[in-house]
Amino acid sequence: MSPDDGGLRDEPDPETVEALLRHLRGRGPDAVTGGSVPDGLPALLDAIVDSAEVVHPPFDEDPAAIRLGLVAPSAPDALVVSLRELAHRLGGQLDIELLTVGDPGEGDWRPRAIARTLNEVVLVVAVGDERLAAHLDRVAGVFATRPTTTAVTLVSTRTWLAVVVTEADCVLAIDPRTGWAAPALPRDPEPFTIALGRHLERSLPRWDEIARLDEMLVLTRDERDLVAAVGRVVAALADLAPLTGAAVAEVIEDVQSGLLAGDDLLGRIRGLPGAGAP
Repeated sequence: MSPDDGGLRDEPDPETVEALLRHLRGRGPDAVTGGSVPDGLPALLDAIVDSAEVVHPPFDEDPAAIRLGLVAPSAPDALVVSLRELAHRLGGQLDIELLTVGDPGEGDWRPRAIARTLNEVVLVVAVGDERLAAHLDRVAGVFATRPTTTAVTLVSTRTWLAVVVTEADCVLAIDPRTGWAAPALPRDPEPFTIALGRHLERSLPRWDEIARLDEMLVLTRDERDLVAAVGRVVAALADLAPLTGAAVAEVIEDVQSGLLAGDDLLGRIRGLPGAGAP
């Protein structure tokens, strides 16, 4: 404010404002030179330029308010970030379904996500205390009301330690030495991604790597071995030719819905074309 401006703040030069806007939009050089630009003007324009394109977000999510430092950007949800990192680590074999964050559930019990692999459906539940074993009754209720659920991951929001619980952990069991054993956690809590990741990796199918033909040409010393190997591959592909994706998908869906398991599952697989004799 100048001493003789009658209390009015100096107006920025319109040409300077226009030059700053051109620079912010990537259409001109930086207009900040010496003292010709009032303090704070570049930051203000940077925050509000083209703000008409933003459709009235909440104040704590407003990009202009965040860039001006009026509110702090919200921290990412640690549990969601961990789930996405785990899905990336498993290379697309894990599907994550996030549940409604706004539903607090009952008390400290908050179902947050469902993690699915080829043969696992794991409910991820956040609890507000460190006594994960105290929630085993609720876990048993999940298995009773959701038959397709194969495991429940309990995560403490205080420590971010977790444990994966199966249905067998939630019922009375007979210990050969001590007799009847009450429901208990299968192991001590661990960091969330380690606990859930280990459980899922144990259940994922392991496929033998198939050698490419160019590798076989280099590594195979006897061409007769190469001919025999290629012949076996061709015969296997011919056997699998009648096998359709729909038939495989039907088996998977029946397993996930709890309609197929054990010997029935093995018999169903043997009955698929190319999978073996019925």
